[in-house]
Amino acid sequence: MSISKEQLEHSFDKQPTFTEEQKKRMTSVIFKDDGVLSQLQQAQKDRKNGISTYSDSEEEFAKLVDEAGYVN
Repeated sequence: MSISKEQLEHSFDKQPTFTEEQKKRMTSVIFKDDGVLSQLQQAQKDRKNGISTYSDSEEEFAKLVDEAGYVN
């Protein structure tokens, strides 16, 4: 059985859909991970020093920090 290029490309176009409850649970698990919190802390330090390692948007970064419930 072989898969055509079009079929393969189409399979990557499909995004999984999650319920709001699933999203909340995943977010909770992610932001309890020490590695994630460490990266977020480093990103905050970098941003204070004028280096944007997360994104160029202050609003997006602030939203991420708020969602994590993490304040340095």
